[in-house]
Amino acid sequence: MTPLDYLAKEYVELTMVKQRYDSDDVYFFVDRPFWKRDSLNFSHEYKFAPGTPVPEYPARSLNNILVEAERLLECLKSYRATVGAEEEMRNDYLIEHTENLVMRTRVLLGEKMPYDEMTEKCFGLVSPKFDVAKFDNIISDLSNVLPLGGSIPDRIAAFREMICSDTVEEREAALEKILPYQQGDFEKLYEALEGCPVTIRFLDPPLHEFVPTEEEDIKKLADAQGKSVEQIKAIIASLHEFNPMMGHRGLRLAVTYPEIAKMQTKAVIRAAINVKKAHPDWTVKPEIMIPLVCEVKELKYVKKMVVETADAEIAAAGIELEYEVGTMIEIPRAALTADEIATEADFFCFGTNDLTQMTFGFSRDDAGKFLNAYYDAKIFENDPFAKLDQTGVGKLMETAIKLGKPVNNKLHVGICGEHGGDPSSVEFCHKIGLDYVSCSPFRVPIARLAAAQAAIAEM
Repeated sequence: MTPLDYLAKEYVELTMVKQRYDSDDVYFFVDRPFWKRDSLNFSHEYKFAPGTPVPEYPARSLNNILVEAERLLECLKSYRATVGAEEEMRNDYLIEHTENLVMRTRVLLGEKMPYDEMTEKCFGLVSPKFDVAKFDNIISDLSNVLPLGGSIPDRIAAFREMICSDTVEEREAALEKILPYQQGDFEKLYEALEGCPVTIRFLDPPLHEFVPTEEEDIKKLADAQGKSVEQIKAIIASLHEFNPMMGHRGLRLAVTYPEIAKMQTKAVIRAAINVKKAHPDWTVKPEIMIPLVCEVKELKYVKKMVVETADAEIAAAGIELEYEVGTMIEIPRAALTADEIATEADFFCFGTNDLTQMTFGFSRDDAGKFLNAYYDAKIFENDPFAKLDQTGVGKLMETAIKLGKPVNNKLHVGICGEHGGDPSSVEFCHKIGLDYVSCSPFRVPIARLAAAQAAIAEM
């Protein structure tokens, strides 16, 4: 090995060790991750000066990674002065990427810096500057390609009217504005999938995420609804929750405001009917997914209005159309009572982001503030939101499947969320009998490869 080979090896090892703290950085397959070892004895045979000791690296903290990355960067720059022409490009490449490693580690340690400075040092890029007019043009272009028309501002305005309604009548009037937008979007979705299964999750986020915050936007909403600015501000204030991710969202919205679930059902079914008529050779079978269930009676309550609404739309169209109504399993109680829930659900989909949050009892939005200490103390080996906790969360998933399938032998089961793109998590899902995984588009190749490897391992 050449001196540069040893430096390159150090860079790769440091980058892989940093992965424990930075799941968005690199994705790779290893049988035994470096950070699971008690100590790391790296190769440091090349010495830059006579008598320089060869260190043994202990298991890494972020601070240690930063120190070693900075030392590596100095070595690379020193070596650059003596490098031969055949190694110049490789040396420069390693310098650039080690600078990236140093900067990213500083960010992970909590160092604050201007966004442009960070992106320039991490990626060699600076965000382009553009004025508001250009941004408005982009929104206008997006609005022009949306199904059934309806600009983005119009859609947002209608949704805000629905949220800030005082009466059922007001809410239904706003939902009538939203209905054609939703239907058009679903039609395009069915057409894009060309007869492949389509799962549609009903409204899930807390409503406060969509309310206006700027004074001008609040004034527009007040004028549109014939209310005062003070009245709108009072409604917005009433939507505040101390822990919104465990608050008034998902199925709970449908229980409180049944008209929302009815509108969404109409949009899903009407879109399916139209696409089925246009493409009789396709199998169009919507899968309606009700999120955040914790009690079979609430699922039964919402499912009843969904089925009644869907069946009325199908009968009015004079067409045969199959559909399913299932639920997300993202609350521990739902997993533990899956035998009851399976009597009302056609399918389960594990929402592992929420299930992890509720099983561990900490917020996925705030846990990053203290999890580094858990890694350093070897309490956790990796981020439970990046790599599925098979011991706890996984046990709940396995329990739900074992309870649910004997009750409903047609029950199919999948997973939704970023765990569906993690190789070890995909392997676990295969082992316990899941039918599919879903994840962000950029992680689909990883998920497919992991699923194939899991299937081959069983042969």
